[in-house]
Amino acid sequence: MYDHANEQRKPWWHCLNTAKPANHRFNTKLQRRIYGHAIDAAIRPLNEEKAVQAAADFVGELFIFTVAGTALILEFQRSSKAEARKEARRKQELEALKQRDEDLAREIEMLKYKINEIEEVAKVVKGVVAHIDGGGGQLMW
Repeated sequence: MYDHANEQRKPWWHCLNTAKPANHRFNTKLQRRIYGHAIDAAIRPLNEEKAVQAAADFVGELFIFTVAGTALILEFQRSSKAEARKEARRKQELEALKQRDEDLAREIEMLKYKINEIEEVAKVVKGVVAHIDGGGGQLMW
């Protein structure tokens, strides 16, 4: 039974033994740079218990940052889509206002044309009234 458990543990330990020294060296050099210590000093390997704890911390932090990064990306996409919807709504409103402006301009031109026609008819009517009246009397209806 112990052999079976040991066989099941080998792939995990192989990954851990491969990653542990590189991660330990990276973290130690990074800390030494931050604190201003020499980085060319010899770095002692971690014992197994500290290595397992460091790996667990790394996996936990990786999970937390992955979840946070995913939430940030999803929020950005949601915000972008909301902004795109607002922009589309503004464009629709602008198009509606332009259409209304064009309709009002056509209506104004039509009303100007009708006013000109009415003025022409009024001139003709004045001329007819002046001609019938003969210039001296009142026209009675």
